Amino acid sequence: MNKYCRACILRFAEKTPALLGLSKDPDFQRDSKELLSTIDNYDQAKDFHTHYGALIEKYTGSEDVFKEEKGRMNIQAESILPFFEDLLSSSTDPLYDAVRISISGNILDIAQGVERSADTLKDMGSIYEWTAFEQLKKELHSKTNIGIIGDNCGEVIFDSLMERELVKTFPDMKITHYVRSKPMLNDCTMDDLDEYLRTAPVTYEPLLAQTESLLEVSSKHDILLIKGQANFEMLWDQRTEDMYFLLVLKCELVAGILKGKVGQPTLAGGGSGV
Repeated sequence: MNKYCRACILRFAEKTPALLGLSKDPDFQRDSKELLSTIDNYDQAKDFHTHYGALIEKYTGSEDVFKEEKGRMNIQAESILPFFEDLLSSSTDPLYDAVRISISGNILDIAQGVERSADTLKDMGSIYEWTAFEQLKKELHSKTNIGIIGDNCGEVIFDSLMERELVKTFPDMKITHYVRSKPMLNDCTMDDLDEYLRTAPVTYEPLLAQTESLLEVSSKHDILLIKGQANFEMLWDQRTEDMYFLLVLKCELVAGILKGKVGQPTLAGGGSGV
């Protein structure tokens, strides 16, 4: 486990028990400490979080301990939708702005151990010159079967805003949005889809958070839009030219790979770099 993933995991493990009422449970603290002592046995943070989630489930009796928080994140994101809808209606390039908003939504992530409000997105307005965006835009004019591998609740609301803009721009486009097949932190599942999401012009399908499952999905679509850092970590080394990665850079490791800065919304892939 590299030092950047280690720091993120330790921050999450420090803050999460208090959110779930486990910070004073001696048995949980003992088992948590024991699990954290094995942190270097994991190649990816995602794999550690899977085991840590199982530990939380054992002590809370709930498979989806962040269910209430995930619902709150969706509601909070929807409360500021009018701001972004107005932005798109007056934009000279609404597709670019819709993609930018979707990427910025990736900042909403419990796994980072940092509380962020959806209002944070209003301040993430910097324009980034993404070489990959021009390639993506060109591809979208000729390819209509799009897959989106989603990530977090809250974020998924802004993904939906992008999806609606995609279909508005390309009426023949068919979009399949993949969500987690089972709860994992604040990742969106089928059970987290509310009325706003269910009325979007997309098809939602559950998907295992495994590299093999994600790669299998790629063969079903002309273009695959991949949200978030965990999905990036699973697929970047096996990427193909039809894959585009949409994420906020959350650590020095990934920022170094993509030649960006921590906190920067980024679009990469498609054979065109960042």
